[in-house]
Amino acid sequence: MTVDVDQNLVSRNAAVPTPRLEPMLDLEWSQAIELPRFALPATRPAELRQAWVHRAPEDAVLGLYRRASGADDALPAPWWLRAVASGRLESRELGFRIEDRVAQLLGKRMGWEFVP
Repeated sequence: MTVDVDQNLVSRNAAVPTPRLEPMLDLEWSQAIELPRFALPATRPAELRQAWVHRAPEDAVLGLYRRASGADDALPAPWWLRAVASGRLESRELGFRIEDRVAQLLGKRMGWEFVP
């Protein structure tokens, strides 16, 4: 079959459907919690806080988490995010302080080692 280069393949009167783009919530969430590929091994909890959920505005993180977890109770998420979303923890920053304090207390114990 040959097509004339000047030939219109679609009628000017025909409605051309525009593509409909929708975010893939699962993919968006997995990217939000993923650490950068160049992340170095961590020796303290603070060194692991490089993902989007750690740096983005807290209300944006909570909004995405609530949308993504709406249909999935087993959604992977940091403990502090689950606690903030349920109202059991005041803020992400408080969760960070708890992690740091626990690591500081346990780090003084012989034989304890931080394992992410």
